[in-house]
Amino acid sequence: MNFLRQFFTIVIVAAFVFVGKINAQSMKTYFNDRYGYVVSYPDFMTAGEEPMAKDGVTIKMKGANAEKACIIVFGGFNDMNIFSKSLSDSYKETINRYVSSGVELKSSKLRKDGFDISGIENGYHFYRRVIWKDDYYAEVTVKYLREMKPMCGPYVKKVLSSLHFPVVDE
Repeated sequence: MNFLRQFFTIVIVAAFVFVGKINAQSMKTYFNDRYGYVVSYPDFMTAGEEPMAKDGVTIKMKGANAEKACIIVFGGFNDMNIFSKSLSDSYKETINRYVSSGVELKSSKLRKDGFDISGIENGYHFYRRVIWKDDYYAEVTVKYLREMKPMCGPYVKKVLSSLHFPVVDE
């Protein structure tokens, strides 16, 4: 009995230490100068170079895991009707595109300023958030292979919820 108590105490302490390391993991921030959106990402990932359009960046794992997980973030000005006339229509069209291409959707939610969609596409788990502000949009997609879930899974909500357009005093 004493052995079991000690064993479970060690397991519980180890679990708290592991969770503490996850929560203490520092985050980096990417700010897009052109469209003004911000997103945070774990510091065990590294941002690539911005394309010539300066609309976003791909953030990948470091080293050998580079192709196993990534965060894709980009935005723009909705001057070419990238989205439908309404947020609701855009949400529905996006869901229909995923379904018609055979993507396994896990969840989707229309929000007042955007939408969230998650699922499995080409073996990657993905979590996507799109936000709108005035005539601008920004989106972030977190993608990882199943084997990367223990490392990447705890950060999905942090990354998705960090995407925003900062309030600027005029």
